[in-house]
Parts: sequence; C-alpha cells; structure tokens
Amino acid sequence: MNPRIKTAIDYIEKNYDKKISLKEISQISDLSTSHFCCLFKSELEMCFTRYLKLHRMKRAKNFLENTDLLIKQIVYQVGYRDLSNFSHDFRKIFGTSPSKFRKLSAFSKQVHQYEEEF
Repeated sequence: MNPRIKTAIDYIEKNYDKKISLKEISQISDLSTSHFCCLFKSELEMCFTRYLKLHRMKRAKNFLENTDLLIKQIVYQVGYRDLSNFSHDFRKIFGTSPSKFRKLSAFSKQVHQYEEEF
C-alpha cells in the first residue's frame, strides 16, 4: 500500500470520531486533494468519504453489539453529529435501524449462550 494512503488510513482509525475533511486528510497525506482522491480510490477501490463512512459504521456496529451506550451517544462516539443522518446511513449499510440491530444482536447472544449450556 502506498505510504501516503497508509498515513491517511492510520489517521482515520485514530480520529474517526472527529470531523475529517478531504482537504485535511489530503494535507496529512502531503498530496493535493485531486491526487489524494485518485490514489485513495486506486488503492482501496472506494472514495475517501465512503471509506470513512464504512469505518464509522463498523465502529458503531461494534458499540451496538458490545456496549450499553445509548444510540445517541454512539452517534457522537463515531463522528456523526446528527442522529437522523447516522440512522439513515446505518440502515443503508446494514439493512436495519440501529435499535433493531441491537435487539437482534442481543437475541443472538442469548441464543448462543443458551446453546453453550447444552
């Protein structure tokens, strides 16, 4: 992987909970925004904004499965500032709302625990 893109990915992983602009990430990578976009897409087969959104959703999924944080708290933990946008993106990626996902995850854990007992 290109070291400049690796730098961008490392930055995203450490700062996904903050606002990250294309201009900022390009500067961190020491590239122009257009060169960064082309290089990022050629390396990861998706644009920077899609990658950032997927990374945030992966973290949100983990919070929903493994914590008791309120959904509105998770929204801020993963870098969103609006519950509605978060819910829309979550539903688009995972096919269900965050609250239904959490309920299904909890049910699945209960079933798995029950199966282990027998």
